[in-house]
Amino acid sequence: MSRKIFIALVLAAFSILAVLMTVNSFLARDWDFQVYYRTIHHLLHSEPVYSFARDGGSSYKYPPWITPLFLPFSILPEPVANVVWRLLQVLSALFVVRWVSLRLKNPWNALLAAVVFYGIFMINILTGQIQWLLLAITLFSSDLLRRHPLPGFFGVFFGLSAKVFNLFALLGLPKGSIRPRAVIWTLILAGLLGLPVLAGYAHFNPLEALRAYAEAAGSKTGNLGGAKQGFPYFWMFLFRLDENSPLSYWSALGLSFASLAAYFLWIRKRIGDESRSFALSLALGAAVHPLAFSYSFSWVYPLAAFAIEGAFFSGPVAHQRRWLAGIGLIFSNLITSGMIADHWPLPPFGPRSIGVILLGLSLVDSFDTPVKRTGSAS
Repeated sequence: MSRKIFIALVLAAFSILAVLMTVNSFLARDWDFQVYYRTIHHLLHSEPVYSFARDGGSSYKYPPWITPLFLPFSILPEPVANVVWRLLQVLSALFVVRWVSLRLKNPWNALLAAVVFYGIFMINILTGQIQWLLLAITLFSSDLLRRHPLPGFFGVFFGLSAKVFNLFALLGLPKGSIRPRAVIWTLILAGLLGLPVLAGYAHFNPLEALRAYAEAAGSKTGNLGGAKQGFPYFWMFLFRLDENSPLSYWSALGLSFASLAAYFLWIRKRIGDESRSFALSLALGAAVHPLAFSYSFSWVYPLAAFAIEGAFFSGPVAHQRRWLAGIGLIFSNLITSGMIADHWPLPPFGPRSIGVILLGLSLVDSFDTPVKRTGSAS
């Protein structure tokens, strides 16, 4: 009975969310889905997909192979496409909650984590972001890896590579699950999916398209108040680096990759199963991003659910685990949660990223003795 109640509550909560976001989708202007919809128009009319000079801070910034994902929406009028996109996001979020609940001893903890992260659910769907869909694709594909290596890896790569720094999460895949043949075919398929983008550039020049993509992806215009949550800003804050200096920027990014990779490889041996390790790697993929907005931290939700259950609902545990999980939840979600709080005058020390690190530490059963893995593959 409790499982039926759990499912009913989740469906009710997300049904309300779907209604609110459907209404919002009629009112939304100049938010993320409009960028996707406009990009498909450019693609179908052989215009440049990437053009910072034309689009400014609203430039399309996703890799070429992601672009065909939006093609089906071109057959719909924009208001209808807005609604369908929001509903797809809600369904994706439901799938993510379901995926996590199946890997918990008590599925109620997945709902509790969804309540804690409700602001991040809201801001993603409100702005028409793509994060929940990408996370759902990644989680679904990770389940296919051992049985179907090629579609499994292609789906994982597709989901992670939309935000290139999320590829960090490849470190969290089960050992032996990445097959060389699957990697080769995935790169070939990605290249083929990206070919239509070249039609907007003179003589189908890939170098011109690459330069335009790099300029759009590297632009830092617009409101960046809520974007300084990535771990690179921790190093900038710690060492008083000038964020406008390319040397400082790349130094902070390099320090972030090196330190988070070392942290993950150390802690992976001390986490009880592969699902939790993968959840941590997904969260760290968001943390390593130098331009991380609040919606980027939807990738932390699975880790938060595991941390909540492990620290508060799994019998007697060390007090430090509860402190780590509690502070980690506050830093990763409640600080600068949602659009209004993004404008709080907080120092740019990457509090959400610090929260991710603390949540990961809270999963460790023992800080001295590695725990033998018993869980199933993610």
